[in-house]
Amino acid sequence: MRVLKLYLAPCPVAREILKHADHIGFRVKGDTVSHVFRVRKRGGKPQIKQFNGSRIVFNSTSQCVILETRKCIVRELLENSYLASFKVHEDYIVAVVAVSRGWFKRIESEPGGPCLIRVEEVKVSDLIMSKSEVEAALRLLQSGFFRYRRSSGLREIASRMGIPKSRLSYIVRRIAAKALVRVV
Repeated sequence: MRVLKLYLAPCPVAREILKHADHIGFRVKGDTVSHVFRVRKRGGKPQIKQFNGSRIVFNSTSQCVILETRKCIVRELLENSYLASFKVHEDYIVAVVAVSRGWFKRIESEPGGPCLIRVEEVKVSDLIMSKSEVEAALRLLQSGFFRYRRSSGLREIASRMGIPKSRLSYIVRRIAAKALVRVV
């Protein structure tokens, strides 16, 4: 089993929708994957109605576009890996997955495969928070550290936790790095 960060190119229809909307999630039902996009501004809905067997539905009430397709890398990832995170950007998709070596070799060798741009190996320790990191994250949240107008600073929170400010600062940086691995 390997943990990988895959950079993938979105399919042409998703790329067109992404010009007007942000990807907010997906659902798999049977052999169909439905991607949900929220339109950035009123009147910005994509003009495509159907593309290569995919169906596009626009809901004017919620300002959402739903792309229903049977050919999608998400389906392949969900069937053959453990999907840790999935983030769609306008020009690429980042998926953090745990996969078997055999599946990855097959995908890597497929000509024109699922639009692989780049692959990075990820250490499990870069994804999973330790007990002290979880405890610190909870204390920071409860203390209002991440609010716009902080009610407590690092020094005060560290003092309440009984650790040096420098140690808490280090833990905060590790927490942020682990969160960013999943989305950037």
